[in-house]
Amino acid sequence: MDTQELIVKPSEQQQVFNKNEQTNENQLLINKASLSLKTMFGISISDIIDWNGIIPKSEEDVQFILNNIQQRIVFMDGKNQTTTFVSFQDSVGPLRNIKQMKLSGFVDLSKQYTLVCVEQNKYQLIKTDIQYCEFHIIGKDPIFSIGMVLNTLNKRFDNKSDRVVKLSSNDRKIFNEETKGSNTNTLFEDSDVIGCGYIPSQQIVFYTRNGNLINVIHTEYKMNCFAIELERYNIVNINTGNQPFVFDYIEFCNDFNTNTTFLKKTFTVNCELFIFEIKMSGITTLEQLKNKLLKIIIKRIHIQKQVHIKTDIFECEEMFWNEGLIDENEINHIYDIKNRITFKEECECSTIFSVLKTNSQIEMSFITHQQQEDQIVSEEVEWSDFCGFDKPVILMYDDTIKEKEEFCCHLELNDAIDIGATYPNPRIITEDNTKKEYEWKGTYCSDGVSNCVIEINNKHFDYLFWEGVCLKKEEFKGKEVGITHENISNELEVLLKKLGMNEREINDFIVYWIAKLNKNYYKVTICDSSYDNEIAQLKISGFNQIHRIALKFEEVENINNLPTIDSVEERQRPTGKYVIEWGGIIA
Repeated sequence: MDTQELIVKPSEQQQVFNKNEQTNENQLLINKASLSLKTMFGISISDIIDWNGIIPKSEEDVQFILNNIQQRIVFMDGKNQTTTFVSFQDSVGPLRNIKQMKLSGFVDLSKQYTLVCVEQNKYQLIKTDIQYCEFHIIGKDPIFSIGMVLNTLNKRFDNKSDRVVKLSSNDRKIFNEETKGSNTNTLFEDSDVIGCGYIPSQQIVFYTRNGNLINVIHTEYKMNCFAIELERYNIVNINTGNQPFVFDYIEFCNDFNTNTTFLKKTFTVNCELFIFEIKMSGITTLEQLKNKLLKIIIKRIHIQKQVHIKTDIFECEEMFWNEGLIDENEINHIYDIKNRITFKEECECSTIFSVLKTNSQIEMSFITHQQQEDQIVSEEVEWSDFCGFDKPVILMYDDTIKEKEEFCCHLELNDAIDIGATYPNPRIITEDNTKKEYEWKGTYCSDGVSNCVIEINNKHFDYLFWEGVCLKKEEFKGKEVGITHENISNELEVLLKKLGMNEREINDFIVYWIAKLNKNYYKVTICDSSYDNEIAQLKISGFNQIHRIALKFEEVENINNLPTIDSVEERQRPTGKYVIEWGGIIA
Protein backbone atom coordinates (compact mmCIF):
# COMPACT_ATOMS: atom_id res chain seq x y z
CA MET A 1 0.00 0.00 0.00
CA ASP A 2 1.51 3.27 -1.14
CA THR A 3 2.17 5.89 1.43
CA GLN A 4 0.03 8.90 0.80
CA GLU A 5 -0.14 12.28 2.49
CA LEU A 6 -2.99 12.25 4.93
CA ILE A 7 -5.29 15.27 4.56
CA VAL A 8 -7.62 15.77 7.44
CA LYS A 9 -10.66 17.93 6.66
CA PRO A 10 -12.52 19.47 9.54
CA SER A 11 -15.98 18.17 10.09
CA GLU A 12 -18.98 20.32 9.15
CA GLN A 13 -19.59 20.84 12.85
CA GLN A 14 -15.99 22.08 13.27
CA GLN A 15 -16.43 24.45 10.27
CA VAL A 16 -19.54 25.95 11.83
CA PHE A 17 -17.70 26.31 15.14
CA ASN A 18 -14.77 28.11 13.49
CA LYS A 19 -17.12 30.37 11.57
CA ASN A 20 -19.08 31.19 14.70
CA GLU A 21 -15.84 31.86 16.58
CA GLN A 22 -14.72 34.28 13.86
CA THR A 23 -18.13 35.95 13.87
CA ASN A 24 -17.98 36.32 17.64
CA GLU A 25 -14.52 37.90 17.39
CA ASN A 26 -15.79 40.36 14.76
CA GLN A 27 -18.81 41.16 16.89
CA LEU A 28 -16.57 41.82 19.89
CA LEU A 29 -14.53 44.24 17.78
CA ILE A 30 -17.71 45.95 16.58
CA ASN A 31 -19.06 46.20 20.13
CA LYS A 32 -15.78 47.68 21.33
CA ALA A 33 -15.66 50.15 18.46
CA SER A 34 -19.31 51.12 18.97
CA LEU A 35 -18.61 51.90 22.60
CA SER A 36 -15.67 54.08 21.58
CA LEU A 37 -17.82 55.89 19.01
CA LYS A 38 -20.54 56.55 21.57
CA THR A 39 -18.00 57.95 23.99
CA MET A 40 -16.34 60.01 21.26
CA PHE A 41 -19.55 61.73 20.16
CA GLY A 42 -21.54 61.73 23.39
CA ILE A 43 -24.05 59.17 22.15
CA SER A 44 -26.14 57.32 24.72
CA ILE A 45 -24.98 53.80 25.57
CA SER A 46 -28.47 52.52 24.73
CA ASP A 47 -28.39 54.01 21.22
CA ILE A 48 -27.92 51.65 18.29
CA ILE A 49 -25.06 51.91 15.80
CA ASP A 50 -25.64 49.98 12.57
CA TRP A 51 -22.30 49.04 11.02
CA ASN A 52 -24.01 48.61 7.65
CA GLY A 53 -22.06 45.49 6.61
CA ILE A 54 -18.67 46.97 7.52
CA ILE A 55 -16.72 44.24 9.38
CA PRO A 56 -13.44 45.12 11.12
CA LYS A 57 -11.05 42.15 11.10
CA SER A 58 -8.52 43.42 13.59
CA GLU A 59 -7.81 46.01 16.25
CA GLU A 60 -5.94 47.98 13.57
CA ASP A 61 -9.08 48.10 11.42
CA VAL A 62 -11.08 49.39 14.35
CA GLN A 63 -8.53 52.07 15.15
CA PHE A 64 -8.37 53.17 11.52
CA ILE A 65 -12.14 53.58 11.36
CA LEU A 66 -12.26 55.47 14.67
CA ASN A 67 -9.44 57.82 13.66
CA ASN A 68 -11.04 58.36 10.29
CA ILE A 69 -14.43 59.31 11.71
CA GLN A 70 -12.92 61.50 14.40
CA GLN A 71 -11.18 63.62 11.76
CA ARG A 72 -14.25 64.26 9.63
CA ILE A 73 -15.13 67.88 10.31
CA VAL A 74 -13.96 70.30 12.98
CA PHE A 75 -15.87 73.49 13.69
CA MET A 76 -13.67 76.56 13.84
CA ASP A 77 -14.57 79.78 15.61
CA GLY A 78 -11.46 81.91 15.95
CA LYS A 79 -9.02 79.81 17.98
CA ASN A 80 -11.69 77.64 19.55
CA GLN A 81 -12.61 74.26 18.15
CA THR A 82 -15.53 72.05 19.07
CA THR A 83 -16.28 68.44 18.26
CA THR A 84 -18.17 67.30 15.20
CA PHE A 85 -21.48 66.48 16.86
CA VAL A 86 -22.29 69.94 18.17
CA SER A 87 -24.77 72.57 17.02
CA PHE A 88 -23.71 76.06 17.99
CA GLN A 89 -25.78 79.19 18.46
CA ASP A 90 -24.90 82.82 17.97
CA SER A 91 -26.76 85.96 18.89
CA VAL A 92 -27.21 88.55 16.19
CA GLY A 93 -24.43 91.10 15.90
CA PRO A 94 -24.00 94.41 14.08
CA LEU A 95 -21.27 93.02 11.80
CA ARG A 96 -21.08 89.97 9.63
CA ASN A 97 -20.01 86.81 11.41
CA ILE A 98 -17.93 84.12 9.73
CA LYS A 99 -18.01 80.50 10.84
CA GLN A 100 -15.76 77.86 9.33
CA MET A 101 -15.61 74.10 9.48
CA LYS A 102 -12.26 72.67 8.50
CA LEU A 103 -12.24 69.40 6.57
CA SER A 104 -9.89 66.58 7.43
CA GLY A 105 -7.00 65.79 5.10
CA PHE A 106 -7.99 63.13 2.58
CA VAL A 107 -5.00 60.81 2.76
CA ASP A 108 -6.80 57.77 1.39
CA LEU A 109 -9.88 58.75 -0.57
CA SER A 110 -10.93 55.14 -1.02
CA LYS A 111 -11.27 54.53 2.72
CA GLN A 112 -13.40 57.17 4.33
CA TYR A 113 -15.99 56.47 6.99
CA THR A 114 -18.68 58.61 8.51
CA LEU A 115 -21.32 58.18 11.20
CA VAL A 116 -24.77 59.67 10.67
CA CYS A 117 -28.01 59.65 12.63
CA VAL A 118 -30.78 57.99 10.62
CA GLU A 119 -33.56 58.26 13.20
CA GLN A 120 -33.90 58.92 16.89
CA ASN A 121 -31.45 56.77 18.90
CA LYS A 122 -30.16 55.04 15.76
CA TYR A 123 -26.92 55.74 13.87
CA GLN A 124 -25.38 54.21 10.78
CA LEU A 125 -21.76 53.81 9.74
CA ILE A 126 -21.15 54.29 6.02
CA LYS A 127 -18.07 54.18 3.86
CA THR A 128 -17.78 57.30 1.73
CA ASP A 129 -15.53 60.26 1.06
CA ILE A 130 -18.54 62.58 0.62
CA GLN A 131 -18.56 65.32 3.25
CA TYR A 132 -21.91 66.95 3.98
CA CYS A 133 -23.56 69.29 6.48
CA GLU A 134 -26.86 71.15 6.74
CA PHE A 135 -27.56 74.67 7.96
CA HIS A 136 -30.82 75.82 9.51
CA ILE A 137 -30.60 79.59 9.88
CA ILE A 138 -33.30 81.13 12.04
CA GLY A 139 -34.04 84.84 12.08
CA LYS A 140 -36.00 87.63 10.48
CA ASP A 141 -35.10 87.59 6.79
CA PRO A 142 -31.51 86.38 7.38
CA ILE A 143 -28.72 86.88 4.85
CA PHE A 144 -26.16 84.14 4.38
CA SER A 145 -23.37 82.82 2.19
CA ILE A 146 -22.58 79.10 2.40
CA GLY A 147 -19.82 77.27 0.60
CA MET A 148 -16.20 76.18 0.59
CA VAL A 149 -12.77 77.77 0.47
CA LEU A 150 -9.30 76.60 -0.44
CA ASN A 151 -7.78 77.87 2.80
CA THR A 152 -9.11 79.06 6.16
CA LEU A 153 -10.47 82.58 6.23
CA ASN A 154 -9.28 85.43 8.40
CA LYS A 155 -11.59 88.01 6.87
CA ARG A 156 -14.84 88.17 4.95
CA PHE A 157 -16.08 85.26 2.88
CA ASP A 158 -14.96 87.21 -0.19
CA ASN A 159 -15.15 85.69 -3.64
CA LYS A 160 -12.92 88.48 -4.95
CA SER A 161 -9.84 87.57 -2.95
CA ASP A 162 -10.15 83.87 -2.09
CA ARG A 163 -10.55 80.59 -3.91
CA VAL A 164 -14.21 80.43 -3.03
CA VAL A 165 -17.30 78.46 -4.00
CA LYS A 166 -20.36 79.95 -2.34
CA LEU A 167 -24.13 80.23 -2.55
CA SER A 168 -25.30 83.74 -1.67
CA SER A 169 -28.90 84.27 -0.53
CA ASN A 170 -28.72 88.05 -0.83
CA ASP A 171 -28.31 88.22 -4.61
CA ARG A 172 -29.30 84.59 -5.33
CA LYS A 173 -26.02 83.77 -7.06
CA ILE A 174 -23.52 80.93 -7.18
CA PHE A 175 -19.87 81.96 -7.15
CA ASN A 176 -17.47 79.33 -8.49
CA GLU A 177 -13.95 80.67 -7.98
CA GLU A 178 -15.00 83.83 -9.81
CA THR A 179 -16.06 87.37 -8.92
CA LYS A 180 -19.16 87.76 -11.09
CA GLY A 181 -21.17 84.68 -10.18
CA SER A 182 -24.08 83.06 -12.00
CA ASN A 183 -27.76 83.49 -11.21
CA THR A 184 -29.79 80.82 -9.46
CA ASN A 185 -33.58 80.89 -9.57
CA THR A 186 -33.86 79.69 -5.99
CA LEU A 187 -35.87 82.02 -3.73
CA PHE A 188 -34.83 81.31 -0.16
CA GLU A 189 -37.25 81.44 2.77
CA ASP A 190 -36.70 81.82 6.50
CA SER A 191 -37.56 78.20 7.23
CA ASP A 192 -35.21 76.66 4.64
CA VAL A 193 -32.62 74.01 5.46
CA ILE A 194 -29.62 74.53 3.16
CA GLY A 195 -27.15 71.69 2.68
CA CYS A 196 -23.60 71.88 1.35
CA GLY A 197 -21.57 68.84 0.35
CA TYR A 198 -18.16 68.07 -1.08
CA ILE A 199 -16.91 65.07 -3.08
CA PRO A 200 -13.10 65.41 -2.97
CA SER A 201 -12.41 62.56 -5.37
CA GLN A 202 -14.36 64.44 -8.06
CA GLN A 203 -13.72 67.99 -6.80
CA ILE A 204 -17.46 68.60 -6.72
CA VAL A 205 -19.36 70.96 -4.42
CA PHE A 206 -23.13 70.46 -4.29
CA TYR A 207 -26.02 72.27 -2.61
CA THR A 208 -29.40 71.10 -1.37
CA ARG A 209 -32.50 72.99 -0.27
CA ASN A 210 -35.07 71.26 1.92
CA GLY A 211 -33.84 67.85 0.80
CA ASN A 212 -33.59 68.49 -2.96
CA LEU A 213 -30.37 68.91 -4.89
CA ILE A 214 -30.31 72.41 -6.42
CA ASN A 215 -26.76 72.94 -7.68
CA VAL A 216 -23.64 70.96 -8.59
CA ILE A 217 -20.35 72.80 -9.07
CA HIS A 218 -17.11 71.34 -10.43
CA THR A 219 -14.09 73.11 -8.92
CA GLU A 220 -10.60 73.65 -10.27
CA TYR A 221 -8.98 73.33 -6.85
CA LYS A 222 -9.45 70.90 -3.98
CA MET A 223 -11.36 72.64 -1.23
CA ASN A 224 -10.34 72.32 2.41
CA CYS A 225 -12.93 74.22 4.47
CA PHE A 226 -16.66 74.63 4.69
CA ALA A 227 -17.52 78.23 5.49
CA ILE A 228 -20.64 80.17 6.36
CA GLU A 229 -21.08 83.93 6.57
CA LEU A 230 -24.14 85.26 8.39
CA GLU A 231 -25.87 88.59 8.69
CA ARG A 232 -29.15 89.52 10.35
CA TYR A 233 -29.80 86.17 12.02
CA ASN A 234 -30.65 84.88 15.50
CA ILE A 235 -29.58 81.23 15.62
CA VAL A 236 -27.77 78.91 13.26
CA ASN A 237 -27.99 75.14 13.76
CA ILE A 238 -25.36 73.15 11.89
CA ASN A 239 -25.91 69.43 11.49
CA THR A 240 -23.09 67.15 10.33
CA GLY A 241 -24.88 63.94 11.16
CA ASN A 242 -25.79 64.21 14.81
CA GLN A 243 -29.42 64.55 13.69
CA PRO A 244 -31.17 63.00 10.67
CA PHE A 245 -30.44 64.98 7.51
CA VAL A 246 -33.33 66.44 5.52
CA PHE A 247 -31.47 65.41 2.35
CA ASP A 248 -31.23 61.64 1.76
CA TYR A 249 -27.47 61.62 2.26
CA ILE A 250 -27.15 57.86 2.72
CA GLU A 251 -28.96 57.03 -0.52
CA PHE A 252 -26.88 59.65 -2.30
CA CYS A 253 -23.66 58.08 -0.98
CA ASN A 254 -24.83 54.56 -1.81
CA ASP A 255 -25.68 55.59 -5.37
CA PHE A 256 -22.32 57.24 -5.75
CA ASN A 257 -20.28 54.42 -4.20
CA THR A 258 -22.02 51.23 -5.26
CA ASN A 259 -23.26 52.01 -8.76
CA THR A 260 -20.25 51.89 -11.02
CA THR A 261 -22.28 53.43 -13.85
CA PHE A 262 -23.19 56.48 -11.77
CA LEU A 263 -20.48 58.68 -13.25
CA LYS A 264 -20.37 56.89 -16.61
CA LYS A 265 -24.06 56.54 -17.37
CA THR A 266 -24.94 56.72 -21.07
CA PHE A 267 -28.43 57.80 -22.06
CA THR A 268 -30.30 59.75 -24.72
CA VAL A 269 -32.07 63.08 -24.55
CA ASN A 270 -34.62 63.45 -27.32
CA CYS A 271 -37.36 65.70 -28.64
CA GLU A 272 -38.86 66.74 -31.98
CA LEU A 273 -35.70 68.68 -32.90
CA PHE A 274 -32.86 66.36 -31.87
CA ILE A 275 -31.62 63.14 -30.32
CA PHE A 276 -28.39 63.48 -28.33
CA GLU A 277 -26.44 60.66 -26.73
CA ILE A 278 -25.04 61.75 -23.40
CA LYS A 279 -22.12 60.07 -21.64
CA MET A 280 -21.93 61.32 -18.07
CA SER A 281 -18.66 62.01 -16.29
CA GLY A 282 -20.08 63.81 -13.25
CA ILE A 283 -23.25 64.48 -11.31
CA THR A 284 -25.66 67.26 -12.17
CA THR A 285 -29.22 68.48 -11.77
CA LEU A 286 -31.82 68.42 -14.52
CA GLU A 287 -31.80 72.20 -14.71
CA GLN A 288 -28.02 72.31 -15.15
CA LEU A 289 -28.20 69.61 -17.82
CA LYS A 290 -30.81 71.64 -19.68
CA ASN A 291 -28.75 74.85 -19.52
CA LYS A 292 -25.68 73.13 -20.94
CA LEU A 293 -27.73 71.45 -23.68
CA LEU A 294 -29.24 74.82 -24.66
CA LYS A 295 -25.77 76.20 -25.35
CA ILE A 296 -25.02 73.17 -27.53
CA ILE A 297 -28.33 73.56 -29.41
CA ILE A 298 -27.73 77.26 -30.06
CA LYS A 299 -24.23 76.50 -31.36
CA ARG A 300 -25.64 73.71 -33.55
CA ILE A 301 -28.17 76.08 -35.12
CA HIS A 302 -25.48 78.68 -35.82
CA ILE A 303 -22.81 76.39 -37.32
CA GLN A 304 -25.31 74.08 -39.09
CA LYS A 305 -22.99 71.10 -38.61
CA GLN A 306 -23.21 67.90 -36.60
CA VAL A 307 -21.82 68.34 -33.09
CA HIS A 308 -19.73 66.21 -30.77
CA ILE A 309 -19.01 68.27 -27.67
CA LYS A 310 -17.38 67.47 -24.35
CA THR A 311 -18.31 69.51 -21.27
CA ASP A 312 -17.08 69.26 -17.69
CA ILE A 313 -19.81 66.76 -16.77
CA PHE A 314 -20.78 64.96 -19.97
CA GLU A 315 -19.92 64.19 -23.58
CA CYS A 316 -22.65 64.95 -26.12
CA GLU A 317 -22.91 63.24 -29.51
CA GLU A 318 -25.61 64.11 -32.03
CA MET A 319 -27.64 61.10 -33.22
CA PHE A 320 -30.42 62.97 -35.06
CA TRP A 321 -31.17 66.56 -36.08
CA ASN A 322 -34.42 67.71 -37.72
CA GLU A 323 -33.27 70.32 -40.24
CA GLY A 324 -36.86 70.83 -41.38
CA LEU A 325 -37.72 72.62 -38.12
CA ILE A 326 -34.96 75.23 -38.43
CA ASP A 327 -35.78 77.99 -40.90
CA GLU A 328 -34.83 81.68 -41.09
CA ASN A 329 -37.63 82.57 -38.69
CA GLU A 330 -36.22 80.12 -36.14
CA ILE A 331 -32.67 81.51 -36.48
CA ASN A 332 -33.93 85.07 -36.00
CA HIS A 333 -35.68 84.08 -32.77
CA ILE A 334 -32.99 81.88 -31.26
CA TYR A 335 -32.95 84.11 -28.15
CA ASP A 336 -36.17 82.61 -26.77
CA ILE A 337 -35.36 78.96 -27.43
CA LYS A 338 -34.84 78.29 -23.72
CA ASN A 339 -38.57 78.88 -23.21
CA ARG A 340 -39.45 76.50 -26.04
CA ILE A 341 -37.44 73.47 -24.92
CA THR A 342 -38.74 71.92 -21.72
CA PHE A 343 -38.79 68.60 -19.90
CA LYS A 344 -41.99 66.68 -20.63
CA GLU A 345 -42.34 65.76 -16.97
CA GLU A 346 -41.29 67.65 -13.88
CA CYS A 347 -38.85 65.43 -12.00
CA GLU A 348 -38.59 65.92 -8.24
CA CYS A 349 -35.29 64.10 -7.99
CA SER A 350 -31.82 64.51 -6.59
CA THR A 351 -29.71 63.76 -9.63
CA ILE A 352 -29.84 62.66 -13.24
CA PHE A 353 -29.02 59.19 -11.95
CA SER A 354 -32.30 59.14 -10.02
CA VAL A 355 -34.23 59.73 -13.25
CA LEU A 356 -32.31 57.06 -15.12
CA LYS A 357 -32.59 54.23 -12.61
CA THR A 358 -35.49 52.75 -14.55
CA ASN A 359 -35.08 54.50 -17.87
CA SER A 360 -32.32 55.12 -20.40
CA GLN A 361 -33.72 58.30 -21.88
CA ILE A 362 -34.94 61.74 -20.90
CA GLU A 363 -37.71 63.18 -23.04
CA MET A 364 -37.97 66.89 -23.78
CA SER A 365 -40.48 68.94 -25.72
CA PHE A 366 -39.68 71.45 -28.48
CA ILE A 367 -42.00 73.95 -30.14
CA THR A 368 -40.99 76.27 -32.98
CA HIS A 369 -41.22 80.04 -32.68
CA GLN A 370 -44.23 80.05 -35.02
CA GLN A 371 -46.01 77.42 -32.91
CA GLN A 372 -45.33 79.58 -29.86
CA GLU A 373 -46.78 82.63 -31.62
CA ASP A 374 -49.90 80.66 -32.61
CA GLN A 375 -50.23 79.47 -29.01
CA ILE A 376 -49.98 83.04 -27.70
CA VAL A 377 -52.70 84.21 -30.11
CA SER A 378 -54.91 81.31 -29.00
CA GLU A 379 -54.35 82.20 -25.36
CA GLU A 380 -55.17 85.85 -26.09
CA VAL A 381 -58.51 84.76 -27.54
CA GLU A 382 -59.20 82.60 -24.50
CA TRP A 383 -58.32 85.53 -22.24
CA SER A 384 -60.58 88.00 -24.02
CA ASP A 385 -62.99 87.98 -21.09
CA PHE A 386 -60.22 89.00 -18.72
CA CYS A 387 -58.68 92.44 -18.24
CA GLY A 388 -55.54 93.90 -16.78
CA PHE A 389 -55.32 95.77 -13.49
CA ASP A 390 -52.50 98.05 -14.61
CA LYS A 391 -49.80 99.73 -12.62
CA PRO A 392 -50.92 99.47 -9.04
CA VAL A 393 -48.05 101.22 -7.26
CA ILE A 394 -47.57 101.21 -3.50
CA LEU A 395 -46.05 104.40 -2.07
CA MET A 396 -45.02 104.72 1.58
CA TYR A 397 -44.99 108.04 3.45
CA ASP A 398 -43.55 108.89 6.87
CA ASP A 399 -43.52 112.48 8.16
CA THR A 400 -40.62 111.73 10.52
CA ILE A 401 -37.02 111.42 9.37
CA LYS A 402 -35.93 107.77 9.30
CA GLU A 403 -32.54 106.45 8.20
CA LYS A 404 -33.36 102.74 8.04
CA GLU A 405 -36.68 101.29 9.16
CA GLU A 406 -37.74 97.70 8.50
CA PHE A 407 -41.07 96.87 6.87
CA CYS A 408 -43.00 93.87 5.57
CA CYS A 409 -45.63 94.33 2.83
CA HIS A 410 -48.22 91.54 2.50
CA LEU A 411 -50.56 91.25 -0.50
CA GLU A 412 -53.38 88.66 -0.58
CA LEU A 413 -55.50 88.12 -3.72
CA ASN A 414 -58.73 86.12 -4.06
CA ASP A 415 -60.05 84.22 -7.10
CA ALA A 416 -61.17 87.44 -8.85
CA ILE A 417 -57.61 88.44 -9.69
CA ASP A 418 -54.20 86.95 -10.50
CA ILE A 419 -50.83 88.60 -10.17
CA GLY A 420 -48.91 89.65 -13.27
CA ALA A 421 -45.66 91.57 -13.52
CA THR A 422 -43.99 92.76 -10.30
CA TYR A 423 -40.99 94.94 -9.43
CA PRO A 424 -39.15 94.19 -7.29
CA ASN A 425 -40.21 90.54 -7.18
CA PRO A 426 -42.04 89.54 -3.98
CA ARG A 427 -41.69 86.25 -2.12
CA ILE A 428 -44.47 83.80 -2.99
CA ILE A 429 -46.16 82.51 0.16
CA THR A 430 -49.22 80.73 -1.29
CA GLU A 431 -50.58 80.24 -4.80
CA ASP A 432 -53.74 78.23 -5.47
CA ASN A 433 -57.11 78.71 -7.17
CA THR A 434 -58.74 80.53 -4.28
CA LYS A 435 -55.94 82.44 -2.59
CA LYS A 436 -52.59 83.97 -3.57
CA GLU A 437 -50.25 85.57 -1.05
CA TYR A 438 -47.09 87.59 -1.71
CA GLU A 439 -44.64 89.42 0.50
CA TRP A 440 -41.97 92.11 0.16
CA LYS A 441 -39.48 92.60 3.00
CA GLY A 442 -36.93 95.37 3.27
CA THR A 443 -36.15 98.74 4.80
CA TYR A 444 -37.06 102.32 3.99
CA CYS A 445 -35.64 105.77 4.68
CA SER A 446 -37.67 108.97 4.92
CA ASP A 447 -36.90 112.69 4.71
CA GLY A 448 -40.24 113.52 6.36
CA VAL A 449 -41.63 115.16 3.19
CA SER A 450 -41.45 112.99 0.06
CA ASN A 451 -42.45 109.36 -0.30
CA CYS A 452 -40.05 106.90 1.32
CA VAL A 453 -37.12 105.36 -0.54
CA ILE A 454 -37.42 101.57 -0.30
CA GLU A 455 -34.42 99.24 -0.12
CA ILE A 456 -34.70 95.51 -0.91
CA ASN A 457 -31.62 93.33 -1.49
CA ASN A 458 -29.36 96.40 -1.65
CA LYS A 459 -31.45 98.01 -4.44
CA HIS A 460 -33.49 101.20 -4.07
CA PHE A 461 -37.06 101.82 -5.27
CA ASP A 462 -39.53 104.73 -5.11
CA TYR A 463 -42.45 102.33 -4.81
CA LEU A 464 -43.52 98.69 -5.00
CA PHE A 465 -45.15 97.75 -8.30
CA TRP A 466 -47.55 94.89 -9.02
CA GLU A 467 -49.80 94.19 -11.97
CA GLY A 468 -53.08 92.33 -11.72
CA VAL A 469 -54.97 90.10 -14.17
CA CYS A 470 -58.69 90.50 -13.50
CA LEU A 471 -60.49 87.17 -13.80
CA LYS A 472 -63.90 88.44 -12.62
CA LYS A 473 -64.21 92.10 -13.61
CA GLU A 474 -67.83 92.22 -12.42
CA GLU A 475 -66.62 91.92 -8.82
CA PHE A 476 -64.90 95.31 -9.00
CA LYS A 477 -67.83 97.41 -7.79
CA GLY A 478 -68.34 100.93 -6.51
CA LYS A 479 -69.65 104.39 -7.37
CA GLU A 480 -69.96 105.02 -11.12
CA VAL A 481 -69.37 108.31 -12.98
CA GLY A 482 -68.98 109.29 -16.64
CA ILE A 483 -66.04 110.99 -18.36
CA THR A 484 -65.33 111.99 -21.97
CA HIS A 485 -62.16 111.56 -24.03
CA GLU A 486 -62.43 115.16 -25.19
CA ASN A 487 -61.83 116.48 -21.66
CA ILE A 488 -60.22 113.44 -20.08
CA SER A 489 -57.11 115.09 -18.60
CA ASN A 490 -59.03 117.77 -16.73
CA GLU A 491 -61.74 115.38 -15.56
CA LEU A 492 -59.21 112.83 -14.28
CA GLU A 493 -57.28 115.57 -12.51
CA VAL A 494 -60.41 116.72 -10.67
CA LEU A 495 -61.48 113.16 -9.84
CA LEU A 496 -58.08 112.04 -8.53
CA LYS A 497 -57.71 115.17 -6.42
CA LYS A 498 -61.10 114.44 -4.86
CA LEU A 499 -59.91 110.91 -4.09
CA GLY A 500 -56.95 112.22 -2.09
CA MET A 501 -53.99 111.99 -4.48
CA ASN A 502 -51.28 114.65 -4.49
CA GLU A 503 -50.00 116.56 -7.52
CA ARG A 504 -47.13 114.19 -8.33
CA GLU A 505 -49.33 111.08 -8.03
CA ILE A 506 -52.01 112.66 -10.23
CA ASN A 507 -49.40 113.52 -12.85
CA ASP A 508 -48.00 109.95 -12.84
CA PHE A 509 -51.50 108.46 -13.14
CA ILE A 510 -52.57 110.67 -16.06
CA VAL A 511 -49.27 110.26 -17.95
CA TYR A 512 -49.60 106.48 -17.72
CA TRP A 513 -53.32 106.22 -18.54
CA ILE A 514 -54.05 108.99 -21.03
CA ALA A 515 -52.74 107.04 -24.04
CA LYS A 516 -54.72 103.95 -23.06
CA LEU A 517 -58.05 105.77 -22.65
CA ASN A 518 -58.67 106.60 -26.33
CA LYS A 519 -62.42 105.93 -26.64
CA ASN A 520 -65.08 108.67 -26.69
CA TYR A 521 -66.89 107.83 -23.47
CA TYR A 522 -66.03 105.88 -20.34
CA LYS A 523 -67.93 104.71 -17.30
CA VAL A 524 -65.54 104.98 -14.36
CA THR A 525 -66.12 102.75 -11.33
CA ILE A 526 -64.43 103.90 -8.12
CA CYS A 527 -63.84 100.56 -6.43
CA ASP A 528 -65.30 100.38 -2.94
CA SER A 529 -64.09 98.66 0.24
CA SER A 530 -64.78 95.17 -1.20
CA TYR A 531 -61.65 95.65 -3.31
CA ASP A 532 -59.60 96.23 -0.18
CA ASN A 533 -61.31 93.70 2.10
CA GLU A 534 -61.96 90.82 -0.32
CA ILE A 535 -60.26 91.08 -3.72
CA ALA A 536 -56.78 92.41 -2.90
CA GLN A 537 -55.96 92.78 0.79
CA LEU A 538 -52.90 94.91 1.51
CA LYS A 539 -51.09 95.11 4.85
CA ILE A 540 -47.77 96.79 5.64
CA SER A 541 -46.14 96.47 9.04
CA GLY A 542 -45.93 99.78 10.89
CA PHE A 543 -48.43 101.50 8.55
CA ASN A 544 -51.98 101.52 9.89
CA GLN A 545 -53.34 104.02 7.34
CA ILE A 546 -53.62 102.57 3.82
CA HIS A 547 -55.32 104.80 1.23
CA ARG A 548 -56.14 102.92 -2.00
CA ILE A 549 -57.48 104.30 -5.28
CA ALA A 550 -58.59 101.69 -7.85
CA LEU A 551 -60.54 102.83 -10.92
CA LYS A 552 -62.27 100.61 -13.50
CA PHE A 553 -62.75 102.13 -16.99
CA GLU A 554 -65.45 100.70 -19.30
CA GLU A 555 -66.23 102.04 -22.77
CA VAL A 556 -69.88 103.13 -23.19
CA GLU A 557 -71.89 104.66 -26.05
CA ASN A 558 -72.75 107.75 -24.03
CA ILE A 559 -72.70 109.02 -20.47
CA ASN A 560 -76.13 110.64 -20.45
CA ASN A 561 -77.42 108.48 -17.59
CA LEU A 562 -74.23 108.50 -15.53
CA PRO A 563 -73.48 110.90 -12.65
CA THR A 564 -70.75 113.46 -13.22
CA ILE A 565 -67.50 113.81 -11.31
CA ASP A 566 -69.09 116.58 -9.24
CA SER A 567 -71.15 113.91 -7.46
CA VAL A 568 -68.05 112.23 -6.03
CA GLU A 569 -67.48 112.91 -2.34
CA GLU A 570 -64.01 114.04 -1.36
CA ARG A 571 -61.83 111.51 0.45
CA GLN A 572 -59.47 112.78 3.11
CA ARG A 573 -55.82 112.00 2.42
CA PRO A 574 -54.08 110.49 5.48
CA THR A 575 -51.32 112.34 7.30
CA GLY A 576 -48.31 111.22 9.34
CA LYS A 577 -47.33 107.66 8.50
CA TYR A 578 -49.43 106.14 5.71
CA VAL A 579 -49.53 104.28 2.38
CA ILE A 580 -50.97 105.38 -0.98
CA GLU A 581 -51.78 102.80 -3.67
CA TRP A 582 -53.20 103.70 -7.06
CA GLY A 583 -54.03 101.66 -10.16
CA GLY A 584 -56.61 101.17 -12.89
CA ILE A 585 -58.48 98.60 -14.98
CA ILE A 586 -59.73 98.78 -18.56
CA ALA A 587 -62.65 96.35 -18.62
